[in-house]
Amino acid sequence: MHYRRWKRNGTVGQAGSMRVIGDDLTRFWSYVDKDGPLPSRAEQLGQCWLWTGARVPKGYGTARVQGRTVGAHQWAYSIFVGPVPSGLELDHLCRNTACVRPSHLEAVTTGENVRRRNLALAGKPWLDIAS
Repeated sequence: MHYRRWKRNGTVGQAGSMRVIGDDLTRFWSYVDKDGPLPSRAEQLGQCWLWTGARVPKGYGTARVQGRTVGAHQWAYSIFVGPVPSGLELDHLCRNTACVRPSHLEAVTTGENVRRRNLALAGKPWLDIAS
């Protein structure tokens, strides 16, 4: 077993067993890759900041903050922009659910989020349309 782990991961410890110690912000940055891809059909937004930590099946990152599990993109928005207004949710303008770059996130209504998602899935522009 140890030999297989060493061949696969370069270490005999289990893959992903590295734990970052520090405050929440230090741990947050340890899981962010700022060299993510340019969003297809929205290159003007710049590169995505990919969450490299735990993710749920739909691709959204999760982070432990003050002992609670929260959405990594929601936490990034609250730190760098402010709290999400009541009744709104975050839309990934880049259409990349693993992205935590605050400038790629916008607080919108559920209806607007769904409308933009449907436009993007249909291959139509979703950013130029007024909310």
